[in-house]
Amino acid sequence: MKIYGKVYPIGGGADAEEDDAPKKSLDLFIDTISGIFTPVLGVLTASGMVKGSIFQSPVHLEFLGIPVLLMNYASSVIPIILAVFVGSKVEKFYAGIVPTLFKSFGIPFLTILTMIPLTLLIVEPVGALIGGGWQIFVIFGLHWGLVPIMIQNIVTFGADPVIISMFGASFAQIGVVLAILLRTKDQKLKGLAIPAFLSGIFGVTEPAIYGVTLPRKKFFIISCIGAAIGGALIGFLGVKLYIFGGLGVFQYPCFIDPATNDLSGMYNGMIVSAVAFIAGFAMAFPLYKDEAPAVAAATSAPVAKVELVEKIETATTIQREILSSPLTGELVALPDVPDEVFASGMLGKGIAVNPSVGKVFAPADAEVTTLFPTGHAIGLKTAKGAEMLIHIGMDTVKMNGDGFKAHVAQGDKVTKGQLLIEFDIDKIKKAGYPVITPVLVTNADAYKDIVPVEGKTINNGENLISVVV
Repeated sequence: MKIYGKVYPIGGGADAEEDDAPKKSLDLFIDTISGIFTPVLGVLTASGMVKGSIFQSPVHLEFLGIPVLLMNYASSVIPIILAVFVGSKVEKFYAGIVPTLFKSFGIPFLTILTMIPLTLLIVEPVGALIGGGWQIFVIFGLHWGLVPIMIQNIVTFGADPVIISMFGASFAQIGVVLAILLRTKDQKLKGLAIPAFLSGIFGVTEPAIYGVTLPRKKFFIISCIGAAIGGALIGFLGVKLYIFGGLGVFQYPCFIDPATNDLSGMYNGMIVSAVAFIAGFAMAFPLYKDEAPAVAAATSAPVAKVELVEKIETATTIQREILSSPLTGELVALPDVPDEVFASGMLGKGIAVNPSVGKVFAPADAEVTTLFPTGHAIGLKTAKGAEMLIHIGMDTVKMNGDGFKAHVAQGDKVTKGQLLIEFDIDKIKKAGYPVITPVLVTNADAYKDIVPVEGKTINNGENLISVVV
């Protein structure tokens, strides 16, 4: 009763504390029932005033010359949230201008009268632009929460006109990916973009998002804008999803009305995908530039040697560690090493040297973290944190140390240029093993890039690898 005494006067009733006389049970019951409805009487009154007006019509109508199809939002989420948010602002506006005498029903009446056409004409189209946010939902896995709504709309209404606004998202995404693919000179990025583009055609955009556009934030935003354009076009063309089936290009047949076999929805869906694709491509293509000049990997073909520092002179803001060559000889690109474990980059990134001198020197100030008893391989950790592996020859572990002489021990601190190992090139070749020596950065994942120098030959102490932080 204390709560009732505080709430009832707010609704316009008499102060409950003014009447201290005991009430009969029937009076208490009636007061309780009326008290329950008192806080919403204004809304009920406003609804009654609106009932029977043009806004109650369940069919097409025009508002200020604009055609409107009244929607049933019983199974919708996003449009309702948007409508309630906007309605709260409208209510505050009317609260400031409606006289006190009419506030109990005037504010709800004017708010509802304003929000009905506003929801149908403005909030609903904004909700239809869910396509623009679909890829953001994908990042957090929230898109799966909208799929049941789509299915429920199909079951209840025979088609979904709302959640399908996301249809253009995959095509906008691959439009951006194709633009990057055509513009970039980075072979690693091309290797990511090609399969991402192909999978995106069939509606699987996670490779494109996580591998290509999201790391380049501006281009992820561009893909969202393209998706929003596609979502708005779906609403404009009235495309509906009648069957929950495939994704990407496999989703075109799902727009065919099974009741009438009308193919217009499928054709409009194709138009939407083309527009979203072109929008993403057109915005991304002129804007994309590689973050830094591409430095090609060394190849076995003869080319003029170019110092690594000169190749990245313009990238002075990039922190890097330069590792000098521990050997003298011919440069061999890692994919050309005659051992799949090294050639695939499984053990790390770097380059190989076919040595002409049987000596290994320290490529930087470092600590000897590993020294194989056979002396054929050594592991180093530089003062700046790069972890290296220098493996002399292929399968030379089988020589059991014959032809190898270590000048350091595990745990030693060494300085750049210090002699680490001597080895007999002729003995290794006579034993039938290639003497090609991979020089690898084994913790390459901790760095932005591992860039070998270009050239055909190299001398001990010259710049070999740039570790980009």
